[in-house]
Amino acid sequence: MLIATINAYAQIQPLPKLDGLVTDLTATLSDLQINALESDLASFEAEKGSQVVVLIVSTTDPETIEMYGIRVAEAWQIGRTGIDDGVILLIAKNDRKVRIEVGYGLEGAIPDAYAKRIIENIIIPNFRQGQFYNGIANGAGAIMSLIDGEELPEVTQAPPSALGIKNKSIFITLIILGVVILSILKAFIKKSKFKWAIISVFGVLAGLIFGSWIFGGIGFGISSFILFSSSSTGRGGRYYGGGFYRGGSSYAGGGFSGGGGSFGGGGASGGW
Repeated sequence: MLIATINAYAQIQPLPKLDGLVTDLTATLSDLQINALESDLASFEAEKGSQVVVLIVSTTDPETIEMYGIRVAEAWQIGRTGIDDGVILLIAKNDRKVRIEVGYGLEGAIPDAYAKRIIENIIIPNFRQGQFYNGIANGAGAIMSLIDGEELPEVTQAPPSALGIKNKSIFITLIILGVVILSILKAFIKKSKFKWAIISVFGVLAGLIFGSWIFGGIGFGISSFILFSSSSTGRGGRYYGGGFYRGGSSYAGGGFSGGGGSFGGGGASGGW
């Protein structure tokens, strides 16, 4: 018995990396479906503050879905610190199991009985017909509706996922375009008496585009560095190839993360 237990523990499933609001390790959902889900979940998080994420795995064996779910919850820390308003919708496709893991702060809004109803009345009927996207989207929608009725602290800053995967490519593209434009016009701008106004405009635009003055400061710093740093070759391409592209992508590379929320095993499970 002891040897069997040790072997089972050694074969425990590794936890996936959290890199977005929807993590599908089974290729069940199309890219279009994932983008639609992430858009809805990100909009809800930006408005309400609560994080709702979806995780689809093949199996949780040798653990039960409950054991695996709480491991994921403890590792990912979905939801805001001190508010604990996170929810994980976990699907183990080959096991034909589904679980809703509820953070401490939402156990009043989503009691176990309500979580069970969402699973039994919304998610499972769709799964039995092979409609996985509909089941997940409608289930997540029901979860968000319950959270929406709960009085929670207002969102005072952009949530961690506001600069998720979709915005990374946009940010990097804008960084590259800004570097190229500034490099081309470098000589002209440095001679202009309006150079600081131009630099400030880049900073303001970065802040407005990304909804954070942190990125405004980043834009101001990058444009200042380009204009006033020297280059032995005198070619703008030196800046593009030498550092700014990598530096820019590292800012966008902060990626998605949980907010430090805690879980205590609240929620419900079901099978189809």
